[in-house]
Amino acid sequence: MDRVFKRLDRALANAEWRREFGDARVEVLPRVNYDHHPLMIILNPERMDTRDKPFRYEIMWKTHPEFNTFLLSSWKGDQTLPIALCSMTTSLKEWNKQVFGNLFKKKRRILNRIVGIQKVPSYGENPFLEDLEENRAKKLESILDQEELMWLQKSKQQWIVDGDRNTHYYHTKTATRRRKNRIVKLRKDNGAWCEDPEEIKMLAMEFYRNLYIEKNNENLLLKTSLTYPQMDEQHKLALIDTPSCLDIYKAVASIGSLKAPREDGFPAIFFKENWQVVKDSFTRFVISL
Repeated sequence: MDRVFKRLDRALANAEWRREFGDARVEVLPRVNYDHHPLMIILNPERMDTRDKPFRYEIMWKTHPEFNTFLLSSWKGDQTLPIALCSMTTSLKEWNKQVFGNLFKKKRRILNRIVGIQKVPSYGENPFLEDLEENRAKKLESILDQEELMWLQKSKQQWIVDGDRNTHYYHTKTATRRRKNRIVKLRKDNGAWCEDPEEIKMLAMEFYRNLYIEKNNENLLLKTSLTYPQMDEQHKLALIDTPSCLDIYKAVASIGSLKAPREDGFPAIFFKENWQVVKDSFTRFVISL
């Protein structure tokens, strides 16, 4: 009688635990004198993605009151689109560091100031402190909105719910998504497991290189009993006609705003929201293809 292997054992965790231990993973250990594999939960495994992270345009930057002015002064409209985006990446990194600042540090600083105001002995009787607290509360509200946008983008969700803040939900989705996307080991052709990051990278590249290689170089004619009607001349011309600026914008507008960006790190929402600034460079680039 053949053995039946089923994956029955699971490790379960709630949302709060996943946020606390975002890198945790479950290891399946060898079974000895038992019909189940023991599971071992590693709370803080050694990080494999310690290299510098690629640039990603953050949608929360748009909420800063100085962003539009910065964009107008930094965008190199006389350059080709790839060069302009490369230059914009460098400028955005510097602007984020010098002007926008670390979101979590700003949040912590504002909260500490609010706590300090509320600890003053004359709190509740001093109009100046009330105005100061209200001002700090408005700044905190703005920072919380930016934080929600940040986690919305990282979680790859395509919607946002008005009303209650969904920061914890997006944060949890981000942690779960990162964990699912992180490859910690791969099985080689000989059945052995590989855990070395560089070797995993080479295995993945080799797999897709072999997957997309052309095995048969012969260009066989399609044999079919069907006949296809000849295309009208106007349709032929439409296929090779140069697109207008409006056509290009409609194509850009049809792309999901937060869909995965290209290797340059700019999602479609950057071009949609700043079309009047980037349209000349973008249009020239598309027409030149």
